[in-house]
Amino acid sequence: MPGYATVDATLSYALSPRMAVDLRVYNLFGKAYAVTAYGDQQWILGRPRSLDLGLRATF
Repeated sequence: MPGYATVDATLSYALSPRMAVDLRVYNLFGKAYAVTAYGDQQWILGRPRSLDLGLRATF
């Protein structure tokens, strides 16, 4: 299998001292890559470009 590198990024915005919104981008450039191969013809692809939005709160 060929080597690969992906780029992930995270942005965070504090809504208050105890609450924040996080935006995570995985595989920022949309690189197609295989994480596992079963023989020469079947490859399991890695995570495509995707976004996660989260709300963090502390108590």
